[in-house]
Amino acid sequence: MFDKKNRWIIVSNRLPLEVKNDEIIRGSGGLITAITGIDSANPILWAGLVPGEDIENDYLASLKKLKDKIQYHPIFIKKKEYHKYYNGFCNDVLWPLLHYETEYVRYDLSNWKTYIDVNKKIARNLSTLIAKDDIVWIHDFHLLLVPKFLKKIKPNCKIGFFLHVPFPSYEIFRQLPMANHILEGVLGADLIGFHDYSYLRYFVSSVRGVLGIYPTKMQIEFNQHQTKLGVFPASINYQIFREISKSQETALLMDKWKQSSFEIEKVILGVDRLDYTKGIDLKLKAYEVFLEKYPQWRGRIQLLQLATPTRTEVPEYINLKNEIDMAVGRINGKFGTANYVPIKYMFNFVTPSELAALYAHADVLLVTSKRDGMNLVALEYIVSQNNDDPGVVILSEFTGAVSHLSEAISINPWNIYETADAIFHAINIPLSEKARKNNIMKKFLFNYTATTWAQRFMQELEAYKVVDQKMRHISSEENIPLEIQTAIKNHHNNLLLLLDYDGTLTPIRSEPSKALLTLRARRLIHKFAITQKVDVCIISGRDRDFLKRQFENYNVYLAAEHGAQFYNKSKGKWMTLVTDHKKKWYASALKIMLDFANMVPSSYVERKDYAICWHYRNSPVEFARYQAVKLRNELEELMRNYPVNVISGKKVVEIKDHSANKGVFLRWFLNRYDFSDKAIIAIGDDATDESLFKELNSNKGITIKVGAANSAATYRMDEHTDVLWFLEKIDQML
Repeated sequence: MFDKKNRWIIVSNRLPLEVKNDEIIRGSGGLITAITGIDSANPILWAGLVPGEDIENDYLASLKKLKDKIQYHPIFIKKKEYHKYYNGFCNDVLWPLLHYETEYVRYDLSNWKTYIDVNKKIARNLSTLIAKDDIVWIHDFHLLLVPKFLKKIKPNCKIGFFLHVPFPSYEIFRQLPMANHILEGVLGADLIGFHDYSYLRYFVSSVRGVLGIYPTKMQIEFNQHQTKLGVFPASINYQIFREISKSQETALLMDKWKQSSFEIEKVILGVDRLDYTKGIDLKLKAYEVFLEKYPQWRGRIQLLQLATPTRTEVPEYINLKNEIDMAVGRINGKFGTANYVPIKYMFNFVTPSELAALYAHADVLLVTSKRDGMNLVALEYIVSQNNDDPGVVILSEFTGAVSHLSEAISINPWNIYETADAIFHAINIPLSEKARKNNIMKKFLFNYTATTWAQRFMQELEAYKVVDQKMRHISSEENIPLEIQTAIKNHHNNLLLLLDYDGTLTPIRSEPSKALLTLRARRLIHKFAITQKVDVCIISGRDRDFLKRQFENYNVYLAAEHGAQFYNKSKGKWMTLVTDHKKKWYASALKIMLDFANMVPSSYVERKDYAICWHYRNSPVEFARYQAVKLRNELEELMRNYPVNVISGKKVVEIKDHSANKGVFLRWFLNRYDFSDKAIIAIGDDATDESLFKELNSNKGITIKVGAANSAATYRMDEHTDVLWFLEKIDQML
């Protein structure tokens, strides 16, 4: 199944180890259980941070005593640096923002710089460990920049990244001051995994909105690198939880719970870290509404809330605990009696057996998370249930788990009245229906475990083909690459040149009407046009009138509006290559684009026969860039049922007939005319040239990108003057 020669390097914020009685032992976390459960012979190395001063020698000596098939690699860091990185940025900025709790964000520039430094340090440290066939799997929001830094040092290494928390909507994520850096960092990975499709969708929209690139939903091309996206919902170790739930220790603890609440008919359980994302406040409000609306259940039902301590020294968490304590006291005072406590509240840690006993004891698990990456508590509860009398899960729709637990009762936790009714419904579900629901979800979890999750991710990462997509650089300080010279000579100096116009034959001008051919460029085109061995085709987004004026006296082919209209040099006639659907969309699109032209200073609309362009080259940079993204989004949404494409170029947004495409044109052109005896070279600078490059690459042509942007082209030049130099060199060869 897996290639045994591939070593797996797992990278997390901390090593999955614990110190017990001055000895280092392996922890029992879900991630290490999942990975070690995979049936493979691949060696595993686990790297993570270890904060502290002057501890290296003692720690390494203790680590040597650990008997484990996993090799551990500690990356030592000073406590102050770790505090700024972990508490100052991860917990005070990323954690609240990724969970939509922007009011809790506490941004400090020095903490952000430390986060960068720590991620760089981890990447550099890893680079010294990585061998040829190693596969690296990086985990969670603490290490979002590591993929980029590591890829830069080890470009051929397979790198995976999994986000264990939600990814928020674009409108939330864009509030992050360093949003672009975060996205660029994680896009260094070859495979990025999420718990849920909604997180993936939000990530894609943020990439589009922040970076201005338009990925497909499952793949992103950025900086000459291809990143695959996938959904891999995490799970739990079914067998371990079943064994714990059936253990004698759990049974004894469960008996104690029954004895302490023998007068209570129904128990609702809440198991949460005391964190503002978990919605404990909403749970208490909903339970209060339940007791008010259904008074017959007072004295017969109890909420058993376990809140495990976290970040107890942080003011926001201290305030949250005080608020929860007060709410519990108020509700108990309002509905309690000498013999009845409506809420039993525990603020402490419990053992696995104690937790399993709570699961088995409860009739309902109530999860009211405001945002939760997955919420594995719901999964643990289901697996721990007695098949003869199982409980019911009420689950927030804002958890990742709700997409996978088909029989849970889904709620909006902010609708406390809906939640109160859900509690009433849950405690009145017939036993046969409860058993049916639990059986369906338990079967799913039996087949889809934590190990299944990890195995699926590693299989997809291992299957990823790392392609060296770096374009070879053609410089005027050197000669034409030998491969290009050879290709031309092999075709006896017969050549077809496919040339873009703006940014290729001429520089980009602030006013497109002034982008005219220089005398140098004219002389070159003229030389090629009169040479029998060379054919020239100008393929541009410009309209046919402009191209006709520029090349009126030259014996060249012309393809206007990305190939919508074609000038046959032999017949001296223009022909239309697209179906005329413009009546369906043109007027509506024009109105929208004119509205944006009115909003954005110095922008304007260019009307063509089969396309409309909104230019913003002379507009205020940031404002225009934002409006360009907004315009493209609106056009894509409003015109999605019409035969059009919306594209972003260099300071331009264009909507055009879907068949007005340079790649489609080239396919037609090569089929229509016989150029089999010619070497074919295509040169272009814009996003619209990418379809041309891809089509020509499949025909074994030579593709050259002008500029530094990501491209499917094989070669790259810096600017249009290099194009003229290149064409002069070609002329000398002929």
